[in-house]
Amino acid sequence: MFLKQINKAYWVMGILLYLLFVPSSIYAKEQTFIFICSFISFVLFSVAILESFRREESFFTKRHLAFSVFLISLVQVLIFSLLSFSIDGDLFLFSKADAIVYYNNSIKMSEVSFWESINYCIKNYLFDDWGAFIWFSVLFRISKSLLFVKLIHVIIGVGSSLLLFDIGYYFMPRRYAYMASLTFFIASFTAAFHTVFLKESIFIFLVIAAFHTFYRFLHKRNTLYLIMAFFLSATIAFFRLPVAIILFGAFVITLILMYTKGIITIVLGFIFFTILITSSYTAITYERYLRAGDVDLIIERKEELAMGGGFVNHAVDPLAAFIGPFPSIVIKISKEVGRELSRTSLNAPGLLYRMLLVAPFILGAYYVFRFKQKKLYPLVIFFLINALGVAISVKGLEYRITHPHLAMAYIVAFWWLAKYDYKKMPLKLSNVVIYGWIIIAFALSLIWNLR
Repeated sequence: MFLKQINKAYWVMGILLYLLFVPSSIYAKEQTFIFICSFISFVLFSVAILESFRREESFFTKRHLAFSVFLISLVQVLIFSLLSFSIDGDLFLFSKADAIVYYNNSIKMSEVSFWESINYCIKNYLFDDWGAFIWFSVLFRISKSLLFVKLIHVIIGVGSSLLLFDIGYYFMPRRYAYMASLTFFIASFTAAFHTVFLKESIFIFLVIAAFHTFYRFLHKRNTLYLIMAFFLSATIAFFRLPVAIILFGAFVITLILMYTKGIITIVLGFIFFTILITSSYTAITYERYLRAGDVDLIIERKEELAMGGGFVNHAVDPLAAFIGPFPSIVIKISKEVGRELSRTSLNAPGLLYRMLLVAPFILGAYYVFRFKQKKLYPLVIFFLINALGVAISVKGLEYRITHPHLAMAYIVAFWWLAKYDYKKMPLKLSNVVIYGWIIIAFALSLIWNLR
């Protein structure tokens, strides 16, 4: 079974990489702490997937998924929080730039009436930041503890995992839907987002919830679910406008392809594309996210994330938008961003598994269009358009920007793996091809850490 080989390869690859880069990652006390926490996350992830996959079919229930995601996420969040406090004396996990702004202003908003806080938010911030400020200020009305916020984010992650499981279960056996959701939501990069004071946890929940209601519509044919899907897509604009536009577009394109034929499909597609391109919201997105104003600043930021310039690091950015980001086990600190770069090692355990899923996703996307698996169209369309936008805006190495479309890649990859493992597609890969891909994934990870 291809998935079984991926799970075993992950354990072997991870051990080799961590052993290889011990000398270059523990030359100072804080780097040693970060490296140890990264390795603990790797061990937790490995044990969870190996133990889960070998279980009987009756094991793969929502109750077990919720318990596993909650427990493993909570352990990682506590470890990351302790790491942050031991090094910096705070709980922001080396991500202070945006987190401090969210924290200070959300505190202010929580100390006035709700409508006063909304007015303050409208006057002082762009509308695609309103969602974060309102979310955090509401939580602070309950408790101003950062640990409380982290706990809520873990719980939100559990809810998201159950929704993703439901989506996967529309297309694949329970075992594979369970593993797709588990591997995404216990990944170290997801736990890191629960830990930092950023909007990603609630933002990703809304993206997955929008997909969930859209698939409920396709399954039940109840228009109320379609209305809810578009409503949730609209709310995402208050967190990140481009994602809302892309999500809306993916749903409309899917509906046109599923329910129209021939020339009508072409006409409706052209009309929708024209409306979308000429929309003022698309213009705002282009100016702020694709042009992004200062190109020199974009290049500088990319070099910081890539740990240097050069042809390889510049060329890898668009590649990372589609098949990455890449796992950075080696801990390197730059003078420009300092602690921010340290957190990349904490993302590495989850991103290493993501690397192994690249080939199944690419094959899955091909089979979706080759055999017209139309119900999977929105997942692939959303991934491809968002990844293209990330590549154009030169932000492939930024985890926050690539994170929204990763969950879709997991569903498509595991759908293909289920089809392949249960011999439901006209393809038979030799062990040479399978292990060849695993070696390539290992080589890419190794080269990325050696650069």
